[in-house]
Amino acid sequence: MKKITQKKAQGHIEVIISFVIFLGFLVFLIIIFKPFKTPINPGIFDSVLLNLDKKVGVSIKSISINLKNNPVNCITFNNPNLVSSDTGAGCTPQTIIIKDQDGNILQSNLIDNTFYINTNTKTFFTIYCGSSLEATQTSLNGCTELTSPDYILGIVVEENLWSMEKLSSFSSQYQSDYTSLKNEIVTKSNDFGLVVSDLNSDIIFSMKTKIPRSIEVSSKTISKEIIDKTASTKIIKADILIW
Repeated sequence: MKKITQKKAQGHIEVIISFVIFLGFLVFLIIIFKPFKTPINPGIFDSVLLNLDKKVGVSIKSISINLKNNPVNCITFNNPNLVSSDTGAGCTPQTIIIKDQDGNILQSNLIDNTFYINTNTKTFFTIYCGSSLEATQTSLNGCTELTSPDYILGIVVEENLWSMEKLSSFSSQYQSDYTSLKNEIVTKSNDFGLVVSDLNSDIIFSMKTKIPRSIEVSSKTISKEIIDKTASTKIIKADILIW
């Protein structure tokens, strides 16, 4: 009788051990696959994009100038309103780049609200101003002085673009200090990645921290215009990843 009771007790222990092992395995699967993880809220992409705009975005102002008279090699004109940050483009000697209609950077200088531009006999050009631009000032002499009737100013256009240089710094921080950067971009319960490529799908920046296996990754692709320090722009694709 005792042997039967012992066998029953041993059988019960084996059942309990088997159940504990099964329960442990079940918990392991839940931890790995996270079947009850809250789905990604579609609105989180809007929040992430807004934070990305703050982190890598820059404001660029531009204005076109059209000469009325025959082209000359060098012009100069005084226009305080154009320099003013309130009424004009807010140009400073360190933040101004001037290009002709073919996109070539022109030699220029800005001194006390007076512009000096080597036009290369072109009659139409664009002034770009923004803190992300890297201007090179050139001393110009013998320029033809213009007054308001000699040229036509377009309207000041302000654009918020992504900066190539800021994206580069952002990518470096992603690789070196992801935890701190994450707190600025996404909620604590989520992680994010960003892949930037050109329109030929050639990758420019790839920012993807290690993604656990079997984790569902939500993504959204957007188009953005980026600008570099020479005021050259292009359209890129940005894949925002959230998990």
